[in-house]
Amino acid sequence: MDGEIWSDDLLNRERQYEYIYALIRSRVAKDSARGSFVVNVDAKWGQGKTFFVDRMYRKVLVEGHPAVFINAWKFDYIDDPYTHVVAEIDQYFTALLNNKNSSDDSEFKKTLRTYSDAVIANAGKILWTALKGGAKRASRWAIAEGADEIVELVEQYAPKSIAETSASVVEDVEANVIAVNDKFIDGFIQKRILDFEETKKSLGDFQLAFKGALEHISTKSKHQLPMFIFIDELDRCRPTYAISMLERIKHLFDIPNVAFVIATDTTSLGASIKAVYGSEFDSQHYLSRFFHRSFKLPTGSNDNIVRQYIEERSLNIERLTLPGKKRGVDAISLFVSKTANIYDLSVRQIKQTLRTLDDIIDATDPTFKLELVYLYTLICEFAVEGRVRHLTEMRLGERASLSQTDWTYEDMQGNQSYQLLFQKIYDTRSICLDDALQKYQRERDAGVGAYAHYLWEFLRAEIIAKKEADRSGLTEFASYEWLVTHAYNSAIEY
Repeated sequence: MDGEIWSDDLLNRERQYEYIYALIRSRVAKDSARGSFVVNVDAKWGQGKTFFVDRMYRKVLVEGHPAVFINAWKFDYIDDPYTHVVAEIDQYFTALLNNKNSSDDSEFKKTLRTYSDAVIANAGKILWTALKGGAKRASRWAIAEGADEIVELVEQYAPKSIAETSASVVEDVEANVIAVNDKFIDGFIQKRILDFEETKKSLGDFQLAFKGALEHISTKSKHQLPMFIFIDELDRCRPTYAISMLERIKHLFDIPNVAFVIATDTTSLGASIKAVYGSEFDSQHYLSRFFHRSFKLPTGSNDNIVRQYIEERSLNIERLTLPGKKRGVDAISLFVSKTANIYDLSVRQIKQTLRTLDDIIDATDPTFKLELVYLYTLICEFAVEGRVRHLTEMRLGERASLSQTDWTYEDMQGNQSYQLLFQKIYDTRSICLDDALQKYQRERDAGVGAYAHYLWEFLRAEIIAKKEADRSGLTEFASYEWLVTHAYNSAIEY
């Protein structure tokens, strides 16, 4: 299993894992008395953050560390992220206790159960305090809505210690909404100082129990510290939820021998924070309060990104043709990568162009091949300019020159230019298919032009397919501009 963890690591992330893993272990050991160590793994969308933290999670489990993985976005509809984190930790402890294949003795599990129960019990007390505060705010809001809402809040949130007060609230609510609401809130205010002291004690007991559980696991079993808690997709969460998650990690889980690895697009997370605190708020300084280290994942090569997309989405590359000696995924990945460089596409745009290509493949007649040099270049042009009309060799040459990209391929006659091939196809798009085939046959027979044989083979296959379908007219190249425009205009982004 260990050897399979990084088997599909197309962006060479294992090397970054080794660095971060060694850093965390050393830093936690060095500062073992201080509290948790929090690392932010920062990368833009599509650069493999989820892949990285998932593989790191699996790897540290193999290394013998306690570890949990949390998809923050999946459950950001709950009121408090504290519940989510505690639930995952409890699930880990429960799995450890129920593991029948474990060599851990019964005494070890008995003691761990005591610690685990204490963690959950004190977590519940902390959460109840937060709910009471939420109930007070909610009851204020409910005044404008009417009696039913207040009754529901009282019955749902009122603790047993003020049962008599809460019962009178329900009885009297319809008679005097505002007075009753104040009476209910006064019941909480009377206990405010006691609640604060209780919360402090619960937090201390929670952290002490958690610390004890980890030390017990480390000394009485084959596991090693620190415990890793991985949090993914935080930048996709509701801004208030993302902020609350960071606050809970900072204040509630600041426990020795705990390491948080939080994967975010820090720029997006910063924008979410500004959405709450205002555009002038220094979100980067705010985030620095929570992260001890921020590690920016190096940008993966376009070639590997394209290859990963093709393999994950099972792109039907059999429909595509390219000139040159290379064939298959290698050739397509290299061409798409080079063309994306010409257009200076972001990772998001590259994946968008590949989705467009995938849609065109699925939406067109499988009888006909699709010429990739012409088609994908049009797709990139639309992605950048919003249209594909009047794209000329000169404009492509300017792009290639500015990007300093070697936009060439190798065939039997040496290195050839993609932009010259594009121009020939562009000029062929408005010619009758029979005439175009004859033109390239003459050039091929005369040994004139490096592209004649490739285009003759492509058009010959097309004319055979059209005769079988009883079709004639222009080459299929004539439809490529329409296909690209239609694919983009009909696309729905999620």
